[in-house]
Amino acid sequence: MSDSVAMEAASFYDGLLTDGLAGPMHEQFADAMRARKLLFGDRLRCNVLRPRFIGERTYQEVQRGAVVVTRALTSLHDRLARSAELRQELGVPPLIEAFANLDGGTAVDPIVGRLDGLLDTTGSIQFIEYNPIPGASIEVDELADIFRELPPMRRLAERYDCYAPPTRPPLMEALRRSTAQMGVGARPPGVAIVGVIAAKNQPSIDTLQQFLQQQGAPVRVASPVDDWELLPEGLHVGGTRVDVLVFPYIATALELVTRHSARHPVVEAVRSGRAFILNGMFRSMLLGSKQLFALLSDPECAHLGDPELIAEARSYVPWTRRVREGKTIHEGRKVDLLEHVREHRERFVLKPEHGTGGEGVVLGRECSAEDWEAALERARAVPHVVQERVETPRESYPVPSVEGLRFEEHHSDLNPYVWSDSSVSGCMVRLAKGALLNMNAAGSMTPLFVIRGRR
Repeated sequence: MSDSVAMEAASFYDGLLTDGLAGPMHEQFADAMRARKLLFGDRLRCNVLRPRFIGERTYQEVQRGAVVVTRALTSLHDRLARSAELRQELGVPPLIEAFANLDGGTAVDPIVGRLDGLLDTTGSIQFIEYNPIPGASIEVDELADIFRELPPMRRLAERYDCYAPPTRPPLMEALRRSTAQMGVGARPPGVAIVGVIAAKNQPSIDTLQQFLQQQGAPVRVASPVDDWELLPEGLHVGGTRVDVLVFPYIATALELVTRHSARHPVVEAVRSGRAFILNGMFRSMLLGSKQLFALLSDPECAHLGDPELIAEARSYVPWTRRVREGKTIHEGRKVDLLEHVREHRERFVLKPEHGTGGEGVVLGRECSAEDWEAALERARAVPHVVQERVETPRESYPVPSVEGLRFEEHHSDLNPYVWSDSSVSGCMVRLAKGALLNMNAAGSMTPLFVIRGRR
């Protein structure tokens, strides 16, 4: 099925909305989000009245590409994890070495990662970065649940065969698979969420905690200075057995291994394999480096991982390079990297090698030549990558307002969750009026529904 039927479904859905329906519907929608704590700080997670629709063939290609790119990234990670010398040669930040001694040798499978991607103007998926500690996986399903109960979505489901790819079941399946490798057995794994949670992220942590508890998993929010104990039967905090440690912020894990004793019960438990950090902290730090996308993109670096996987993954990532002096190949032509990026700023984006929330990202098209030059100078001093901008079409979404229903143009992304490095189910979709798609930049979420065809 082509995405033309998805576009037709969106048009049908939008045609069901009227000013008379949109007001009460938005009240119902907003009340449901508040009841489920689907908030970013004090903002509602979703501020539009329609999900994103795509065709099944497009979703299947997103799934395929996400698995290929994740496996290629994992092949690079495996090589880097074995060689401190190679990490140093590539300029991997020294702080990562603190985690190499913590869980660099873990044999427990990762649970979940998220690739952030964009559908370009041809409808092809391009993945621009990897998030090794992804948020909002539960919220994706919760938003889909709310939309299913809205009148336009019920009418649409009568005419079109559609579904929202789930995230909650694969999360529990991946969690059980990983804890089984530790010998946890049939009992629900105990989970500790470690760190002081920023107010804007507290609703998301509450949602995760509530979901895991509903699945029978004991969950405790704790800090490194709480009453941790490593007993013969396992790691405990405040009387709760802990098998899985979730660090929403890498800074908390860094504090644990640098400021606290190596004999801290958490450190001893992770090193001895009696507890594990979600996705592995050493693994997360390596895979969170945007430089890995430069290694995927540059054919001269294919030998650093599985060459066949990397060659296949290259079609799913935009041209990316680490910012530094020297020559490189762009569109088949050898160019001076800095000079080329300076002269064609509208085609490129600068990103810190490590960082989340859109912090430090500079869009060449959105800034002056002087600001771009200043950004390039910063990028030479602190590790950055430069990435070719992915051109994406904008889409109109219904938005409630005090004047009534409006339709506003939005940019959108498509960010699949990859479970245990082997399967894809569910996508986070962010919307924004500007080109920077991030919740920190006043963005919005909406769920993804896949349209199989007409009934």
